[in-house]
Amino acid sequence: MQEQLISDTSQAFRSVFHSEQERIFLAPGRINIIGEHVDYSDGFVLPAAIDKYICFAVKKTVDSDICTFYAKDFNDSFSFKVNEKQVPVAQMWVNYVLGVFNAVQESGKSIGGLQIAFGSTIPMGSGLSSSAALECGFAYILNELFNLGFTKKELAVIGQKAEHTFVGVKCGIMDQFSSVFGKEHQVIMLDCNSLDHQYFEANVDGYSFVLFDSCVKHTHLTSGYNDRRRDVDNGKKYCGKDFPMYRNSGTSALKCLMKYDPK
Repeated sequence: MQEQLISDTSQAFRSVFHSEQERIFLAPGRINIIGEHVDYSDGFVLPAAIDKYICFAVKKTVDSDICTFYAKDFNDSFSFKVNEKQVPVAQMWVNYVLGVFNAVQESGKSIGGLQIAFGSTIPMGSGLSSSAALECGFAYILNELFNLGFTKKELAVIGQKAEHTFVGVKCGIMDQFSSVFGKEHQVIMLDCNSLDHQYFEANVDGYSFVLFDSCVKHTHLTSGYNDRRRDVDNGKKYCGKDFPMYRNSGTSALKCLMKYDPK
């Protein structure tokens, strides 16, 4: 399936740009085993990257300040000038890449022109973090091709910032971190406050993780996700009044509540 994705994306690049790509990049989706809605409250999560990807076929353009994207799955294109300030647009998928570009631009880094076609085997709107794969895949491409010098943790934060600023979803760091740091046959225990992490072998011989696609699509922007995030943040503030040790400790609101004894 991975080979077919690469072949289809390469073909899309040739059809749209009438040339051969120079590089192929893959960015994985993710599952989460433990810690739903804990990442944005600075808790611990246990995600893993999966063998579903966004594939990017990429070519640098000489003497050009234009970055052009072709989204194969949408049959849609978008171009922007890399020396100009960008703002969110009506095409929602575009805001994920524009948000990444904006974060890179605000860091003082500069990039050149690119041609990019991308396609995906990550089901969109199914909770497998196709958006994080798009954000972090693009951030990784820029870092690699233009020698920007970002660390892997910084790339994950850039992806998160893109979602906060241009998409409007106040997500935690888990999705982006998983896409950047995922390893084959490994799960990641991640402290979402410090970004300290540890790998464990995903040795589940005799057992299986089964993913069911309900075919019910969702978006964080319209699902009440930001409301839940606000509720958790308010809960942390109230806990912090009675338990100052938790105010900036990175301990999740859930742990704080478990410690609370009204007596």
